[in-house]
Amino acid sequence: MKQLLFLILICLGSVSTQAQQKPQYFYAPKLDDSAHYGKTYFATDALIVQNNTNNINNIHKYIFIYEPRNFNYPPKGKITALYVWVFLSNPDLADGKYRFNPFALRMGTTSRDSFGIGPNCTLFDEEKDLTTVISGNPYTIPDTTLNPHYNFRKWIKLPLQVPFMFDPTKNLVVHHKNSNDSNLQQTAPTYIQSLFCFDSLTFNKVRFFGCRANLKTVNNGGFVPTLLPCIGFDLDTTGVSEIEEVISQPSKSHF
Repeated sequence: MKQLLFLILICLGSVSTQAQQKPQYFYAPKLDDSAHYGKTYFATDALIVQNNTNNINNIHKYIFIYEPRNFNYPPKGKITALYVWVFLSNPDLADGKYRFNPFALRMGTTSRDSFGIGPNCTLFDEEKDLTTVISGNPYTIPDTTLNPHYNFRKWIKLPLQVPFMFDPTKNLVVHHKNSNDSNLQQTAPTYIQSLFCFDSLTFNKVRFFGCRANLKTVNNGGFVPTLLPCIGFDLDTTGVSEIEEVISQPSKSHF
């Protein structure tokens, strides 16, 4: 009986931990029912996507610039995991796994706060400016609790294969790259659609750049607040020298 009770307590603890899983620092709407879709946050194109075999040449690239204030001013430290706040998700594979082939997630830091307005955008050099922190061919999302769902409101965790040093004096660059491989034998897209919200702190700037196939087009024409996906991360400050907290100014929200 004691052993059975012990196992039940372990299971309950595991469920509780999964339910409470959220990043240490995040850019997201209120995490309760007062955050209404269409007012507090929005959903656009899928952030992570595997196209079907009928469209094997499609390559997706999304690059975002976040300011430290977006995450409520984290200290200096190593990012060990990235989180995505999911709105809609669907796996086409028979085993129910979210598998993308190939997939790469890159990060960088920059003093820039925009890609520029109009067609002449200044992109980052993927080889020099950005560090690959997650890659796979294929890459399978490790979060096994992620099921097909609508209006999910759930954080999924992507542990970094290569920890990345966060600099609180610079802006964070997050770069997603997805493409398609017909070897996966998919009949429909497998995708994870993130919640997005308007960043009202940065008018007249483009901090979201999207590419599809070989065409480079700006998803935001500027002169309006940038629409950024809600993400978060865990930060490890262990052994990091000269850790300095950046004192945040009083504000009503993260965005």
